[in-house]
Amino acid sequence: GIAPSDVRAVLGRSSLPTPTPAARANVHLATRQVGEAAGASLPQRWADAVLEAADPGEDNLSDALDQAVVATPLRTRAPGWWAVMGAVQLLLVAAAVVGLLWLALLAVLGWVQMPVDAPFWGPVPVPLALLGGGMLAGLLLALVVSAVARVGARRRRRLVEERLDEAIDEVSYQHVRRPVLAVLDRHERTRQHLERAAG
Repeated sequence: GIAPSDVRAVLGRSSLPTPTPAARANVHLATRQVGEAAGASLPQRWADAVLEAADPGEDNLSDALDQAVVATPLRTRAPGWWAVMGAVQLLLVAAAVVGLLWLALLAVLGWVQMPVDAPFWGPVPVPLALLGGGMLAGLLLALVVSAVARVGARRRRRLVEERLDEAIDEVSYQHVRRPVLAVLDRHERTRQHLERAAG
């Protein structure tokens, strides 16, 4: 038959590499430390049960972590200013291209000895103002947008890290802490029943 893990392997695997032996050893050590700490004050039989509950099994934990990564939404809504800045950037490029083509046309007309005077904005010919202004404003806008985008990228990275941390925390709760808490809860209920029976 087809196992659920086979279906997940086909439908949604992350790009996480398979855990290395060192990573597996670290996870085993960490879950063992959780189990030992939780069961430290319990009788040996209960401490062993806590240790066993704290060990989710390598494949289960690896698969659960992989699925948590796959299920974590990493995309956020693109800021509205991106579209505005993109449109402004296109306008500046268009202005520079129009200025360049206009200057080229004036040069060709001058070469064939049909000189045409270009209009001026103040002391600067309009085609030159379009070319230079479009290029300069485009460069300045690119620098400003790049700085703002870096700030947004850091914010987005923090958001994605928080989402991944929450997903990993949920996996650790479901596969390590919850089973340990269930054993501790059974121990407490058993102890209370024994005290009632003895008292």
